[in-house]
Amino acid sequence: MLGLFVDVQGVSGYATGFVVYFVLGLGALAIAVSLYRSEPTTVPTETPAPAGD
Repeated sequence: MLGLFVDVQGVSGYATGFVVYFVLGLGALAIAVSLYRSEPTTVPTETPAPAGD
């Protein structure tokens, strides 16, 4: 990814590519933390059978 910015923008692409890479990394980290901390939804494993025949 960094190479793409360098190819397009020249030497200044190193800084731009690094910033974009850094922001994407922080975004991925934030998503991972939010998913890790979220509580799983509890689904009842056994449902009672209907009483009427």
